[in-house]
Amino acid sequence: MATSFAFPKRERLTSKKEIDALFQSGEAFFIYPYKLIYRLDGKMPDFEALQALITVPKRFFKLANRRNYLKRIGKESYRLQKHELHSSLIEKNLRLQFILIYQIKETLSYAEIDKSMSQVIKHLRHVVASKAV
Repeated sequence: MATSFAFPKRERLTSKKEIDALFQSGEAFFIYPYKLIYRLDGKMPDFEALQALITVPKRFFKLANRRNYLKRIGKESYRLQKHELHSSLIEKNLRLQFILIYQIKETLSYAEIDKSMSQVIKHLRHVVASKAV
């Protein structure tokens, strides 16, 4: 099977109910410049194994074009690296939902964001690997 680098709608976390539940009961950690809130549980039929939300708070960047730029490069970096995490989830039959929140006031370059995204993916793969089947 060919590796898909797409980021389709079904892999995006859009349900307000699920987002609120994630903020209530999810686990969190910080990897510069992102705060990550995640929930890992058994995979249910009809649900995608991996769902993500990448956001940039308005309190740090008042101008929408700057927020959109940071979200766009964050999504691009995630899209190109998620296949490693997705295959780990499929193997263990788990479901992972997470929110990445950009937490600094400076605008980082794509290279810096890509490097931190690889650390986030690596940490999440470690979390998935440590989860008992």
